This record gives sequence, structure tokens and C-alpha cells, in this order.
Amino acid sequence: QLTQLSHLYISYINLSSLLVIIGHLTNLTYLNITKINLTSLPNSIGQLSQLTHLHISYNNLTSLPDDIGQLSQLTYLDISRNKLTSLSDSIGQLIKLTDLDISHNSSLRTLPVSLHNISSTLWRFNCVECVALTSPPYAVCKQGLLAVRRFLKDLDLERGQNQTLVPVTVIGKSRAGKTSLVRSLQQNKRILTQ
Repeated sequence: QLTQLSHLYISYINLSSLLVIIGHLTNLTYLNITKINLTSLPNSIGQLSQLTHLHISYNNLTSLPDDIGQLSQLTYLDISRNKLTSLSDSIGQLIKLTDLDISHNSSLRTLPVSLHNISSTLWRFNCVECVALTSPPYAVCKQGLLAVRRFLKDLDLERGQNQTLVPVTVIGKSRAGKTSLVRSLQQNKRILTQ
């Protein structure tokens, strides 16, 4: 009978994890799980194919399951005030996401480059007090969504360039520095060896 449930609010109880059964509530469009000391989400969260709003703030989450990327209808995600250290790369699959709140996750160090995939649909991005961010740096986040978009786009382009392998043949006269050049390139050095 609960499978017809469309809105679910759970707050102010001590529940460290959600039961896998949450994935059977396939008609949920709105899920609010706040202030329950939640430490993990089950992978079955990805089965909530109708979910548009997910509020999981004020908990103790350190990570999100990869299955979060399967929430194809999700437009609003509030994961603020948790203990997140990173975000799943699958967050870049949330192509309908317009509102993302990651604020007050003071241990969050990096945002996935895949966030660039959805940055054009986002109109609200809150990263206040994510002071441990290094990629992008917190200073970039404080400049706003456009600065974060630009940083992630540049990082995505740079990452793509770094992964391109090109065969190179070095030709030239004897003792002209060919071997030194090859060694420098292999060791990713910017200066030729002597």
C-alpha cells in the first residue's frame, strides 16, 4: 500500500540508515529526510524514478551512492549540512537538476568534473562554507555558479587533453638532445635534462 506514496517526510528521529525498502516507493516525487543522523543512503535510492525533490540535509552522510545518478527526474537536491568528503561522479547524470545545495559540508574537498555536464541546467548552486574545497577552490565557489562552470569546463578540457596519447618519433643528428627530450617528456618535466 505504501507504493502509492508520493511525498515522504522523516525528521527528528535517530535512524542511521534507510532500509533498502525505500527503493520500492517508486511513486515518490518528494523525499525529505532531515535531522535523523543518517550516515548512508541505500543504493536502492536510484530506483525512485519519479523523484523530483530530495532533501537530505542536517545528517551525517560522508558520501552518496553512485545510484544517485539514476534519479532522472530530480530537479532539486539539498545535501547541505552533512559530512560529505566527495560527491559521486554520477551526479553529472542528473540532467534535469536546477537546484543543488551542498553548503556547510566543511570536509568536502572536490566536486566531480562531471558536474560540468549539468552546470548549464543549474540556476541555483549553494556552496557556502565548503571551505575545504580544492577543486574547484573555495575562492572560485564563492564567486558563484558561473565561475564554477568555467572552472569545471576548463578542468574537463584539460583532463581530456591529458588523456590523449600521440605517437611521436624524434629524429635528428647524433648528440642533438633527442634522448634528453624523450626522457623529459616521459618524466613530465618542463625543462630538458643536461
